[in-house]
Amino acid sequence: MGDYIFTICYKWEDDSEIEKELYAAALYPARVIDERYGIDEFEVMFKKGLRYIPTIFLTAFKIRWLMRSNVRVVYNKLKRKVKVEVKDRCHDTDNYTARRAFWPCEVLDLKEVQDEVGVLTGGALLSRDKPEDRKIVEQAIKWLGEDERKMPIEEVVDRNIGFLNACIQGIGFFLTRSTEFHRKHPDARFWFYVEFD
Repeated sequence: MGDYIFTICYKWEDDSEIEKELYAAALYPARVIDERYGIDEFEVMFKKGLRYIPTIFLTAFKIRWLMRSNVRVVYNKLKRKVKVEVKDRCHDTDNYTARRAFWPCEVLDLKEVQDEVGVLTGGALLSRDKPEDRKIVEQAIKWLGEDERKMPIEEVVDRNIGFLNACIQGIGFFLTRSTEFHRKHPDARFWFYVEFD
């Protein structure tokens, strides 16, 4: 089974050192938890107070996420600040076409986005010791696999807290590396989007 990944795309124009760095950055994308894993990673982020990064992710995956009012509000704020491109993109593996947002690298210049990157890389977002975090994770579980159905819900929540923390920190590290590249090469153009790996 493949995964959805949050990555960058760019226009390859020459074999410059900058493009080699972009290529290297694209080799280490962030994995996205999707519904096949039975938990809504983005619901967790929203409930923990993050708005911008989950919106960028969801609309980079499928623009239809704008049906969620909390996503639509933030999307509209962001698109007033940066020029997002909406395109139809076909998955190579199954010829499935999805309309999605391609977020320009300038989104990394926004303070509200960088504040959330800091939250993601500042340590575990969720704690097993906080009842409110445990409740958030329990509510974000959409279905249980065969093995998990045999486990007590407390154990399922514990397991998912660790998994979510690792994935969410991976997103933060990917965006941190992208920010460092963007600051080092402010004229290099690239966009964020989600693809099936």
